[in-house]
Amino acid sequence: MKNTLTLILMFCGVISFSQTIDSNLYQTWYLYDMFSTDDNVHYPVSNITPAVSPRVTFTENLEYNGLGACNSFFGNFSSPFTETIAFSNFSATLSLCENSQHTSMEGGFFGLFQNNVPNQYTIYGEGNNMGLSISTPLFFVYVFGNTPLNTKKKMI
Repeated sequence: MKNTLTLILMFCGVISFSQTIDSNLYQTWYLYDMFSTDDNVHYPVSNITPAVSPRVTFTENLEYNGLGACNSFFGNFSSPFTETIAFSNFSATLSLCENSQHTSMEGGFFGLFQNNVPNQYTIYGEGNNMGLSISTPLFFVYVFGNTPLNTKKKMI
């Protein structure tokens, strides 16, 4: 009985243990690219026309919110292990995008927040040149930056 109780307490301790989240995560991140590591197919946001600026903001109270192509979304997150992030309670508006590229991009982007499993994340760079990479267990990687993509084409 003593061993069973000890085992249960250890299991509960491991399950409820949360790691300290990198404070650089708490800001707005703009989606730059989504790609499958399984077949190395990229879906860069800069190739989408008309241009969009999908983004997500993480807050210190473990909530997130953002914008896809034509729908806003929000939910909660946790960090069950070092450099992992798990999303829960995903909700989004239900507007229909007018453009098929927007619909496709938004479906892929929202998939990140709907998987409800721990994802590996890495933050790199500094200041206004930071990047965030989130890798899912399903071989998909989402690449973000903390500055918006330049969506206006410059004429020389």
